[in-house]
Amino acid sequence: MRGVYLLHFASPFGLQQHYVGWSSDVDRRVAHHLAGDGGEFTRSVFRRGIVMTLAASWPGEHAYELWLKKHGPVARFCPLCSPDGYLLPPFAGGSGPYVGQRAWLARRAARQASDSR
Repeated sequence: MRGVYLLHFASPFGLQQHYVGWSSDVDRRVAHHLAGDGGEFTRSVFRRGIVMTLAASWPGEHAYELWLKKHGPVARFCPLCSPDGYLLPPFAGGSGPYVGQRAWLARRAARQASDSR
């Protein structure tokens, strides 16, 4: 599945307890992270012996990952951190906590279009 995924760390790594990523093949990419072959950040988490778990994944494009990171903290979207009341991120079928997501994507697309000229 092409989409965005949320990894939850069993204990904090510095100030972080989550990692958000995007991939054209979420299952394959998450398997790499869990095996210690992901990006530098998750490799460091793996080397420290911190257990990582796939907490959630949603269909979406890279812009969705960027939006989630910009509007963090992502713990609010983690079912392992708040099993009784985690929020569904916008774009994943929930209304989400933010109304301005379409405006944000439109501004980002306009910036990219003007940068490519």
